[in-house]
Amino acid sequence: MPLTEPKPNAGFATEGHFVALPLGMPNEAMPIPPDECRIAHLAASADGHRVYGATSGAASHVFVSLFKGSCGALLDLGVVPGAARIPVVAEHRLEDGALAVNLIGEHEDGAACHRFCWRPPANTIQEPPFPAPSIVQTGALDGWHGVSGAIVRDADLVCLADKGLAFVSLATGVCRERLALAAPAPVSPPFLADDGRIVWLAADGALRRLEPGAALETLGRPRAVGAVDACCRRGRELLAAGGGEIRGWDMRTGRCALRGRIAPPPVQCMTALPDGRVYGVCGAQIGHLFRLERDGTAHDLGVIASVLGAIRHGFEFACALTTAEGVVCLGEHDRGGHLWMYFPAFDIPASKTGARQKGQKTANIESTPRSGSPQVRPP
Repeated sequence: MPLTEPKPNAGFATEGHFVALPLGMPNEAMPIPPDECRIAHLAASADGHRVYGATSGAASHVFVSLFKGSCGALLDLGVVPGAARIPVVAEHRLEDGALAVNLIGEHEDGAACHRFCWRPPANTIQEPPFPAPSIVQTGALDGWHGVSGAIVRDADLVCLADKGLAFVSLATGVCRERLALAAPAPVSPPFLADDGRIVWLAADGALRRLEPGAALETLGRPRAVGAVDACCRRGRELLAAGGGEIRGWDMRTGRCALRGRIAPPPVQCMTALPDGRVYGVCGAQIGHLFRLERDGTAHDLGVIASVLGAIRHGFEFACALTTAEGVVCLGEHDRGGHLWMYFPAFDIPASKTGARQKGQKTANIESTPRSGSPQVRPP
């Protein structure tokens, strides 16, 4: 695969559209104080109608974006007392229609499980006033630090930390089982493979897979990977960025391959679209939007700025996700941080996509017969 060095772009990003949303709409919801607005984590609901976020700073808040129907706002759902950060947020719908949200917060003495239940406003939030839910602690993981993330599998929220895996019931928010790991510490969040097994990247550069019966399998051979700046999933690959390079690990075999080079480093965060393109933020001091094509061609799209919503420049970002509609959400990790929504361009000219030339190999893309939306398969 021929990989290209992206050309520096000192101008503003003009491909696609940015909207910067403050954490709290004036006159509709109480804004989160600027010193508590450093967004550190984002998570989407299963139906794609809501995007949850967690902040850090002087206090750690949980917020939610509501963009469906006639209700459109960001609501502060409350503070998790004593939590330095909240690396896990997962929603679960109860039988009565209410939403239960399970949280993992990191405290001085270790991680803890928290939970609250709420019902989103069906219409405008101006009448009646939105009541903030009550966040309660449902358990403790004393001595557990370095929580890298969690995934939902069946009826459990499976949390990955330096010491092992914790299985938290979505129905009750209580940790029902812990599994200690002697393997090297994880450097990526856990991902759910197509066969339902849990996979993550360890510090020795090899994938770890949890087999039935709590057995741990090493996929691929260990390799030096250095510091990992950001991770995401693309099809059957786990992508990890570090040192200005993005490498992909096949979650079935553990094979590793270089997928692209990004400049300026480091990669702050990244996420993949269903068609295989990867968007993210790179650079120090001020964020540059980049796009990585399926064939390894990288583009520096310019400095992040928004004139819709809030007029603002984007400097530091800590997390990214893609919604069910293909919108890229970016969590700004800065004082007075905003939730940024990026609407990618889907009619990019071939001259800007690094379209393959004769004899050039690309990732294997297969189309879904009904929807026609491309799905990514590793080469």
